[in-house]
Amino acid sequence: MKKRDKNPENPGRSENNPESRPENQIDALRLMEAVDAAYAAAEEIAQYTGQPRPYPADLMGGPMQPACLAPFTLFEIEEASRFLRRMDQVCPSVREQRPAA
Repeated sequence: MKKRDKNPENPGRSENNPESRPENQIDALRLMEAVDAAYAAAEEIAQYTGQPRPYPADLMGGPMQPACLAPFTLFEIEEASRFLRRMDQVCPSVREQRPAA
């Protein structure tokens, strides 16, 4: 088994895991705010189109991006979207639905 490089300042954080780097972290409160906005955006689009709730990160930067997503970065909405997907509250990303080439 490969030994993990530990950060001496935070023994639970691996230096080799890019998701554990500080720049890739979101404060828990900020994440929950992003989840609320992402869910609201998905629900708004679902009501407008009559389709299931889309993956919120797929709406970012597009012509149908709801205003509630504007205060958040793409990274924040991607993390919120992953959370909502794990909770089965939104459809998979269009990137997940496309067959591999």
